[in-house]
Amino acid sequence: MKKIFLLLSTSLLLTACGPSEAEQLTKEKNTLSKEVEHLKEKVENEKTKHISKNNTLNNIENELKQAKSGNTITNDLYTQNFKAYTTQLATAFKTYSDIEGKIDQLKGDVMVSDRLSEVKQTIDDAVQTYEAPFKKANPPKTFEDIHEQIQDANKHMKIAISKIKKGYDKKDKTLVSEGKATLQKVIDQFNEIQFQ
Repeated sequence: MKKIFLLLSTSLLLTACGPSEAEQLTKEKNTLSKEVEHLKEKVENEKTKHISKNNTLNNIENELKQAKSGNTITNDLYTQNFKAYTTQLATAFKTYSDIEGKIDQLKGDVMVSDRLSEVKQTIDDAVQTYEAPFKKANPPKTFEDIHEQIQDANKHMKIAISKIKKGYDKKDKTLVSEGKATLQKVIDQFNEIQFQ
């Protein structure tokens, strides 16, 4: 009888413990599943933050590389520089137009020769004024095309005025004509420059 009682009580105890243990395991499983989902979300959020920080870091590194590899002047500085340059050129062209008729006469007049020297020097100064900021920096992206056109015009303008001066001093009509033709092309080139 004792054995039967012990068996009954043990089986009763096991049945009483069995379902609650299963319920407890189910609850723990649900809790763990929720924790796993929460941790997965955290990992995804951290991945997103990491990607965002990496992108920001890469952008900053690219900006630093650009800054180190070639500084770029501001649009305002470029336009100020351009205004100073064009003012000097206007002075040179005004002086040139004042003596242009006398140049064609090829009389070898010292005053005309001196004025041509003055024009040549003013043009050289204007070109130096324009090019000075670009020894250490690049033009702004918005003015790159204009900058290239101006550099090309500067080169031809210096050649043109040198030919005119040399031709006048040597009384060489051909050299003066070549210089004047080149100078006219430069003036036309300046007239075609488009600001955007």
